[in-house]
Amino acid sequence: MDEKFKIGPPKKARTPKPMPNEHKQRALFIGLGGSGVKTVLKTRQRLLARTEGADEPARKKAFRDLYRFILIDTDKLSRSMDDAGLPREDEEELRGDHVDLGPVVPIQVYNAARSAEARTPKQKRLLEYVGTTLTRDLRLNSLRDGAGAYRVNSRIGLAETYDQAASAIQSAIEALTSEGNTVGIKPGTALNVWVVSSLAGGTGSGILLDVLYLTDRILRSKGQAAPKIRAVLFTPGSFTSFHTPEVIMSNGYSAMQEISYFLNNRSANHFRLVSAVPDRADWEGTAFASWPVYEAAIP
Repeated sequence: MDEKFKIGPPKKARTPKPMPNEHKQRALFIGLGGSGVKTVLKTRQRLLARTEGADEPARKKAFRDLYRFILIDTDKLSRSMDDAGLPREDEEELRGDHVDLGPVVPIQVYNAARSAEARTPKQKRLLEYVGTTLTRDLRLNSLRDGAGAYRVNSRIGLAETYDQAASAIQSAIEALTSEGNTVGIKPGTALNVWVVSSLAGGTGSGILLDVLYLTDRILRSKGQAAPKIRAVLFTPGSFTSFHTPEVIMSNGYSAMQEISYFLNNRSANHFRLVSAVPDRADWEGTAFASWPVYEAAIP
């Protein structure tokens, strides 16, 4: 064999040198559903290990100034942490960043909207969305055991916890963009936001667009003229062992159809027709600024 083509022993993988905190870009990570939350929690652990500090309290403070994490799911936080293999000692710190859809009972929310004499804008939107065909998929019990792979359930769950989700996202953005935060590269007109979700199950794929829209609205209200929101999406091919492949394929197809629709029709009226929650008092007839759903999708 020619000497220059001779194969030698494999090279040892090099451990990347930690980057100084002042050279890092602040970022917000939002995990949706089981897969999204697990991925964001794992990412959190890796970033924490690479954050510098004179001592442990200083390192954790620098970490909180650099990164924030929002977790939106039907599982309790403790179960999500166990699934990700993380220590329970961080549970208290993450509790305020966790939006729990689990207690919501979709059929009860739907029946309450139907029987209301004076319906709220949210109840009107819910009935328009569910219509007559999706009622068969509504869970009779709470979402604690998941959305049952049906996207309508998680959307109702988010509608019921919308204020909590908005508050968590707004608090995280304010912390990362405050004048008193001096760690890392100061964001100018764009804060890095990563939304991580699966398109296969019922939770993440059902609330993806609403969370993207909500995050975009909050960023713009805080002076971010051109928000940089990136979606990391796990397509159905990542879940080959799922026991009902036809369901996850349908969820993935529906989610991508919605994404394509809004990328090709970016006017306010298109989103206004199907948004889970009309979150403006003057919703009817209001013109929204044209906005891209997100900057990049990574399948």
